[in-house]
Amino acid sequence: YASARRLERMKTRLKQGDTVTQATYDAGYGSNSRAYEHARARLGMTPGIYRKGGSGIRIIYALVQTSFGHLLAAATERGLCAVWLGEDAARLEAALVTEYPAAVLERNDDELKSYTDQLIHQTIRGNGGSLLLDVQGTEFQRGVWEALQRIPLGETRSYQAIAQELGRPTAARAVARACSSNRLALVIPCHRAVRETGELGGYRWGEDRKKLILEQERRQRDSRSEPSVPAS
Repeated sequence: YASARRLERMKTRLKQGDTVTQATYDAGYGSNSRAYEHARARLGMTPGIYRKGGSGIRIIYALVQTSFGHLLAAATERGLCAVWLGEDAARLEAALVTEYPAAVLERNDDELKSYTDQLIHQTIRGNGGSLLLDVQGTEFQRGVWEALQRIPLGETRSYQAIAQELGRPTAARAVARACSSNRLALVIPCHRAVRETGELGGYRWGEDRKKLILEQERRQRDSRSEPSVPAS
């Protein structure tokens, strides 16, 4: 939570026109390098580029309806940089504009159809491993995201179990923070991470949606395991 609030303070300062150095220290970062590392992980760009509203970056995006709400997929020339879920397509689109006001934003559902088709028809059945991604993270965050992608369809793991898998048994909270830093819903299946008690815990796109996605995955898993009935 504290990490997320620090980043939000830096983003606000940058949008107000502060220099990167001013915004970095006013937000509570101890060094420019730490701020750059965090911004790369959470924003997919440096603080300097974010300060300019994503100036010079071309982002293509698409909006599609799914069984668990509207989905916005956005991509740079290198791959997916954002996959967001929500109830209102217009709000998702407005959030993208707010996030990158100086970027060249272009809606092109056809150009991103290969991505959205996989997100809808493949990712929730598997782990989206064939999708090109443009997202940065720290070494630890990447480790968490890779561990999430190894969780089988329809199953969950606790934050503690993921921490233990990574050889960091006391880092359950850091695992939860890495999940909250995930900007690629479904592709990196942070919905499969739960509390030690089995409770769903938080989810950036809503706990009810997390429950719905898991239920859908389990139905798909169970239907695969059902024996086929010979034709009469």
